[in-house]
Amino acid sequence: MMKRKLAAILLAASTMMVLSSCGDKQPEGTPAVKVNDEIITQETIDRRFEQTCAMYGLDAADENIAYLKNSVQEGIIDERLVLQEAARRGIQAKDEDVQALLDAESKNYASQEEFEKNLSYLKFTMDEYQQLAKEQVIFNTILQQETDAMEDIDVRAYYDQHPEQFTQEQVRASHILVETLEEANDIIAKLNDGADFAQLAQENSLDGSAASGGDLGYFSRGRMVAPFEAAAFSQEIGTFSQTPVESEFGYHIILVTDKIEPELMSFEEVEASLTESLKSQQQQVAINTFLDKLRSEAKIEYLNTPSVDESDANNDEGELPKNE
Repeated sequence: MMKRKLAAILLAASTMMVLSSCGDKQPEGTPAVKVNDEIITQETIDRRFEQTCAMYGLDAADENIAYLKNSVQEGIIDERLVLQEAARRGIQAKDEDVQALLDAESKNYASQEEFEKNLSYLKFTMDEYQQLAKEQVIFNTILQQETDAMEDIDVRAYYDQHPEQFTQEQVRASHILVETLEEANDIIAKLNDGADFAQLAQENSLDGSAASGGDLGYFSRGRMVAPFEAAAFSQEIGTFSQTPVESEFGYHIILVTDKIEPELMSFEEVEASLTESLKSQQQQVAINTFLDKLRSEAKIEYLNTPSVDESDANNDEGELPKNE
C-alpha cells in the first residue's frame, strides 16, 4: 500500500502547497480568486483538488465530492494570506531548515525510488514537493510566533474538573465473526448445545483473533464499532450473544469473559497525553483566530466562481475524510 506520509508536513488537508509564491509576477491561467493583490488561478485550484483526492483515495471525477473543491479553494486562500503576512514580517525559509524537513520526510521511505513513486501517486512533481517544504517552513515559523504567547495550561485543574473523562470501564471479550446470519445462528445453536467457544472461533471466525480462540483482550468504550460495543458492555460475564450482532464487518457472536468496573485513572497516568491534547486544542484556537483576523483585514474577490460562504466551506458535509 502506498504511504501517505506527505500529509504529515501539510498545514491542513485542504492547504497542500503547489508551485506558486507571493510576488509581483502573476501566474498564467484563468483568474479565479484575487487575494489582496495576488491572483489564484482556476488551474491551481483544480490541481490542488486532484492532489487532495489522490491523498484520500478519492475519484476527482466523482460528482458526489465536487463540494470539496470549495474547501480546497478556501484553504488556498488561507494559505496565501498566511504567506503574505509572513512576507510582511520578513519571514523567509532558511535552506538548512527546508533541507532538514526534506531529509526527515525521505527517511519514511525505504528508497528514493519508493519516495518518487509515492510523489507520483499523490500527483506531485519534485519541484512542487520542494516548494511545499519551503512554504511549510514559513508556515511553521509564523504559526510559532502566533502560538508563543499562549498562556500556560493548568492541566491538573482540567483533570480535577472533568473526572468523567478519565473514568474507564473495561470489558474483556472474545468473538466469532462470520459472513452470514445463517452461519451465526448455527454457531449459537452449537454453543447452546455445549460446544467450546474457542474451538468454534478457531474453526469459523474470519477475524485475526481466531488463532487465539477469538480473544480480543480488554477494551474500553470507544475502541470498537458501536453495535459490538453496545452488546459487549451490556452482557453479563460468562454469557455469549443469543442474537447475532451485526456490524459493518459481518455477524459477531460475543462472549464476555471479564469486566473491570469504572475506575478513575490517576493524574500521572493521563498527564502526558492530556497535556498534549490540551496544548493542541489551544494551538488550533490560536491558529483559527489568526486566520480569522487575516481574512477580516483582506480583500478577497471571487472572479469566476461564486463567493463561498464560510458556513458552506466549513460545514460537516464539506470536511475532508480522515487520513487513516
